[in-house]
Amino acid sequence: GKEADIVGWSSTDGNSNSHAVLWRDGKMVDLTPNSAASSRAFDVNDLGMIAGETVSADKGPTPHVWIYENGKISTLNLFSKIPKREADPTMSGSAHAINNEGIVVGEMRLKDRLFAFVWDLKVGIKNLESLVPESDPTIPERSWDLTVARSINSCGQIVGWGTNRKSGNPSSFLLKPLQNKPGC
Repeated sequence: GKEADIVGWSSTDGNSNSHAVLWRDGKMVDLTPNSAASSRAFDVNDLGMIAGETVSADKGPTPHVWIYENGKISTLNLFSKIPKREADPTMSGSAHAINNEGIVVGEMRLKDRLFAFVWDLKVGIKNLESLVPESDPTIPERSWDLTVARSINSCGQIVGWGTNRKSGNPSSFLLKPLQNKPGC
């Protein structure tokens, strides 16, 4: 069942490129779309939704979510809701984790800047820094660049790391939603 799913990546015979894979019910499923040179899967939620990245021959990584049901693979490109005016041909990123609500976190590079993101189907992709209230005392004077979001739990808490703009020192972070969900 889906509770025993495992994801990762593997190389294929005679090919050095990696392919995102899902192990379910003792069988390996290649998730790599035909248009991708390689892919990697990093996380799977209890519903079988998988977070990862694909890499085409001419672009860097693109964050993706795969859904594998009844022998069919459907794919969501997390960049699809970015307005064309903000898009950049060098835009790249990775989806590192997905919770049971289908909310994805990761990192993306846009116009030579790396930042942590959160994504959901309704809103699309958002820079995590834009979601931190101006009055948050834990981030004085907006002195941090939140560059990578690594995980999100069912309560919506996000962990990752960033860099202090003044000192240049890296550090981890924990972001908590302003309103707790019941049971959190």
